[in-house]
Amino acid sequence: MAFELYEVISDTVTITSGDTSNTVNITGKDSSNTLPLENTFVVIEAMSTSTGIYSPQYFYTTAQLLDDGSGNTYQIKFERGNPTGGYGIDITYRVVYSNANVFHASGSFSGSDTAYMYSGNTPSNSFPILTVNSSGSGQGFWFFLVKAKIGVNSDGNYYELTAIDNSKTLNYVLQVVGHPDFNVTQVEFNSSGLTSAETSAMGTGQTKDNTFIALSYQANSTTNWNGVASYKYCYINSSDEVVLSDYKIDNGNASPDVSAIVYCVEVTSENVTIKNTDYTLYSSLDPFLGQYTDETKTFHIDGNQYNYLCSSNQLYEEDNDTSLINVSYAPANNGVDITRANSDHNAKGHISFIEVSDATQEIFNYLHYVGRGVRVGVGVGVC
Repeated sequence: MAFELYEVISDTVTITSGDTSNTVNITGKDSSNTLPLENTFVVIEAMSTSTGIYSPQYFYTTAQLLDDGSGNTYQIKFERGNPTGGYGIDITYRVVYSNANVFHASGSFSGSDTAYMYSGNTPSNSFPILTVNSSGSGQGFWFFLVKAKIGVNSDGNYYELTAIDNSKTLNYVLQVVGHPDFNVTQVEFNSSGLTSAETSAMGTGQTKDNTFIALSYQANSTTNWNGVASYKYCYINSSDEVVLSDYKIDNGNASPDVSAIVYCVEVTSENVTIKNTDYTLYSSLDPFLGQYTDETKTFHIDGNQYNYLCSSNQLYEEDNDTSLINVSYAPANNGVDITRANSDHNAKGHISFIEVSDATQEIFNYLHYVGRGVRVGVGVGVC
């Protein structure tokens, strides 16, 4: 069965300066306002409402679709760490209800890694969406970078979360989205002091036209993290290769050592159109027009972990107000507006737009063979 999109619900919500969480109701087309949890996932961006913000624990935000007790969901809980500095955040979200199967997990861990078994969602047909938060303070942002790997071993399917050894507790919400028409290649990078963009060829038969990408990475060391210019982003170049880069690499400086996975998701359904957009932000609001045809049939995946863009600023240990964004759809222009609180420094990113039209009904003729000889009848079938 082709990948089908049944409903997209989007809105904006705020976690105010003194709060750590906000739970909102999902308002859908169904009169019961519930969606089946096993077929629903959410994509978010979270940006600062203030400028001059340097501490990452205020902005790393988890997004969890809550189970109503019967396997459905009608609420999303957004949660961050302790807002000691009193900063608010604006969150844009996009809830996607489709015929994909979605595995949901949440929990917390400290140290360097945790691994769990799960059922369903074959890794070769799935990709992860991970959000994290932590109430810990006094940490560099490398401690918050968590790599999500999905795989299969002799015991079955598993997901593994890894981070640099961390004495603080990280809370996570994981969604593993799978469909038989997703052909997923994991392109792995293990960089150390790169001075040029690292490139790895994509899997055979995958092209930019029908493939979207999602990035997941962790820090391997605490050195060379000189500002948000060290944040990674990924894109597909003109040779259909996956590239992992940051502003430091672009400027020929030593880049921090990371371990990364780029999930390249080829969608073989003929009713799906994918547009990959590499962009640079120059102002506090940058429009990107003509990204889709029908906003109600489109969702997006960021090519930057936790939607943190790579900013050109290397002056501060953390300068999150230049890197955090919101993505708002602008149907009148068939595009999106990407906004941020501070435009003092340029920022780079990648975004994939996935538009899903109604599945094609294929009409075919078939022959009826009855009794002696051949009787020909014309029938109609739908597949």
